[in-house]
Amino acid sequence: MENLITTLSSITPDRSWGIDVVSYFWFNGASIATFLIFTLFYVFEIKRFKPIAGFALLFSFALFIPAMFNLLDDLKQPGRMVNFFLYGWGDVITSPMKWGSFLLILYPAIIVSAIYLLFKPYIIKNSNTLKRDRRLIYYISIVGIPIAILTHGYTGYEPAIVHGNLLWHTPLLPLLFLIAAMVSGFGILIFLVPLFQRFFSDSKKIDKESLALASKILSWILILNFIMHVLWLSFATVFNDGDKYILIQFFKYYISSSTYIIYSLCFIIPTIIGFSRLRYNTFFLLMSGVLTVVGIWLFRWGIVIYGQSIPRAMPGFLKYTISYHESISFASNIAIFIAALTFLMAIFPWEKELNSKYKGVGHE
Repeated sequence: MENLITTLSSITPDRSWGIDVVSYFWFNGASIATFLIFTLFYVFEIKRFKPIAGFALLFSFALFIPAMFNLLDDLKQPGRMVNFFLYGWGDVITSPMKWGSFLLILYPAIIVSAIYLLFKPYIIKNSNTLKRDRRLIYYISIVGIPIAILTHGYTGYEPAIVHGNLLWHTPLLPLLFLIAAMVSGFGILIFLVPLFQRFFSDSKKIDKESLALASKILSWILILNFIMHVLWLSFATVFNDGDKYILIQFFKYYISSSTYIIYSLCFIIPTIIGFSRLRYNTFFLLMSGVLTVVGIWLFRWGIVIYGQSIPRAMPGFLKYTISYHESISFASNIAIFIAALTFLMAIFPWEKELNSKYKGVGHE
């Protein structure tokens, strides 16, 4: 019996989280970030973000839709979602997933309310409600800021509370998730907003001033992201106890050198662009956006997929191979996002809202 227990404890279990969770973390984080970018004008009154605030709000909803589909796909049986609301109330204080059952309802409700109020004047002509609607957007956005932060912050708690995983178990992980979210949010806006302005607006003009400021802010966030990574990995692999040797072997043998190079370039190049005059060049802006999106995807992939490869009770690392179902799921994420964004841009008069914001704000 003792030998049987020893044998069973040495078996590395199948990976419970796959590419669906990677996609959920990325889309959820980017959605949160684009909503927070929307509040930079409507709450903090940074006028340079006035032209792209409406874009950011629509993007936040379009990004949130595929995030939720990933949760359903990861459950394999969508009906299991009901279990979040039927069971586990006794552990609500210590259960990040239970927090999520509330936050994933509150957060989209806030986005939908803000979208309705923001675009209401362009759909329903009623000038008497404009001032009131603007005030409501302000208050909804104030409430939405902590809700948005908590909505993605809880996703960082989920892996961080796993004591058995040497890479995850750190209080820094929720902060790393939030910073990564801001990077991906700024990145996707810097990449997509110029395309919409150039090819889908009547003016065909790109607001380079707003995007240049976004690129510069992105560079500062990337520096903060680097500092947080240094703190995280130095404590894990330098100042940790005996467990650090497993992590050192993990980084040395499991992750290829090409991954380190790609990951570094995805952050170094956008940082250089954001702090130089290159941020006023459309080509380099697009490059910056694509690289940061890829870089944060690699970060999410490394946390979920590589992180679960670390052995619990036996030597050796678990190898991961994407299944056919998961490859279809990954492609579906992009398709759902494009479909959702196209639908929202077709329904809501984003160009009218965009043009109304250029009073006193120059663009090229």
